[in-house]
Amino acid sequence: MAAEVVRSLVSGVDFELFTADDFQNLSAAGFVDANAYLRAQDVGRLEKSLELALPTRIQQVNALLVAFAPAVTRFSTERMKRKREDKAVMIEQRYKELQELYAGKDCSFLWDGGAVYSGLLRPTLNPPENLDDKYNYIGRAGAEKLHSSILKLHNANRLQVIGAKGSGKSTVMSTEAGFLLANGKKVVYISASRYISEPDRVLLEALLLAFGQCKTVWEELQNLPSVEDLVVWCEGRTGLLFIIDEWEELDPKTNDTVEPQLLHRLKAHLVRASGVSVRITVLSIDSPRQYEAEDYELTEEFDGPYTEEELNTWIAQANLPASALLDLDNLTGGIPRLLRFYGECGGDRQKWLKHIEEKYEHKLWTEFVGKLDSKEDLVAAINMVMGDGKLHPRLAPKIKLTCFCKDLNKRFRVLSPYFRTQAETLLTKKGKELDKEAAAG
Repeated sequence: MAAEVVRSLVSGVDFELFTADDFQNLSAAGFVDANAYLRAQDVGRLEKSLELALPTRIQQVNALLVAFAPAVTRFSTERMKRKREDKAVMIEQRYKELQELYAGKDCSFLWDGGAVYSGLLRPTLNPPENLDDKYNYIGRAGAEKLHSSILKLHNANRLQVIGAKGSGKSTVMSTEAGFLLANGKKVVYISASRYISEPDRVLLEALLLAFGQCKTVWEELQNLPSVEDLVVWCEGRTGLLFIIDEWEELDPKTNDTVEPQLLHRLKAHLVRASGVSVRITVLSIDSPRQYEAEDYELTEEFDGPYTEEELNTWIAQANLPASALLDLDNLTGGIPRLLRFYGECGGDRQKWLKHIEEKYEHKLWTEFVGKLDSKEDLVAAINMVMGDGKLHPRLAPKIKLTCFCKDLNKRFRVLSPYFRTQAETLLTKKGKELDKEAAAG
């Protein structure tokens, strides 16, 4: 009866004026949202008649849904079809662009530090939010060993790539993934931060891109409605190469912005999906414990600044004023991310200092010097900053390493001379505080 009331009241309405969202986006009052009302006929009669015919809002909502169901179904189907067609076009276009960039290319460009490769594209429609989709690439010396290690992996092998934030891991691994994908590898490249926000979409699009132009697999994948269905589809399937960037974002100990149970579930999905396939995780470390390889057969450290050749290549393409180059090494230490910030600031020292204040400088105190609570801690920290670069076991549980990287000798070093000077000043301040506390005690 209620459905008939609704149908009679909206008879003559041009349903082409409605979208699926109009019927699914119900207001708190239990009716179709205001925009849909404005486009319908007899708005007042519809609301009044519903209230007279049905006593509760739930019943009124159900009546609306029943009455509009044919339209909802039709428009939902049409919209879904259009979205799939649009997505297929974008995936196909990205795959072709990657082939144009990399197919048949000599892999040595990955570690050619003497050249800039412009206009490269990430092997995903969902890059991390802090990275541009299109980028320039300077070969990295460490990429040669990393590439060789990846080529030796086979089904169910695990590799973790670790290093300091800003050392260039994501850029190198994104380029590596694009190269492998364009040359026949079924690379499933995923940014964990984007996957957390839209797991079904990100995993689906990564799988579609991995299978290039295989339309049979595409049709099969696009009929899977949820991330769980996609995971089941992947389970037991060999030949895939999962590369998951920002792996630390799926750890509740390092990501406190997302509910822990959700992170555990999403991480478990990726572990299951890549169960018998190769899985490479890219991990930015800020904690000593993250240097430990847990359940991994192979670990590659990708850390530290540009080599002299790489830095000169970066300078040549940065187009900075000569005056800005005088302070470049002192401020950035050749660390790729700090260099990127410096370039974005046009080599302006004050703008750069403001840009890195929250990201790095404050953390010298909050994550390092401020965590020292004894003279023994202070001595260990001074040796780490100004001495042998070794991390004393007593410091490991207390500090974070956001402002550190590892050099070629695997010793910890502060990111740049500027940060080292700041660290020395803070350590001196901390020493005075500890002396004062000891005198007062």
